Amino acid sequence: MQLFINHPTSRLRHEQNLPIQVFAGWNGIAVMNPRPFFPPYNVRFRRGAPKSLLSMEWVCQASESSFISWDFWKVSQSRTARRSDL
Repeated sequence: MQLFINHPTSRLRHEQNLPIQVFAGWNGIAVMNPRPFFPPYNVRFRRGAPKSLLSMEWVCQASESSFISWDFWKVSQSRTARRSDL
């Protein structure tokens, strides 16, 4: 499978095992700037919510990797990098 068919710069960086910007990544080790966890941002890890107040069925319980990325983007911490050799 060929990755990054529409972005040759990212494809080249991936092939050279250099970091590339991604929206979310949780496989392996994550390194994050701690600033968003403190005031005035107060970002917190969170998971999906019940489908309804009467339901015990949760929507995507393992989604904290997406939520934390969205929350970081909201407070202008939008640089998430991935290295293919790690």
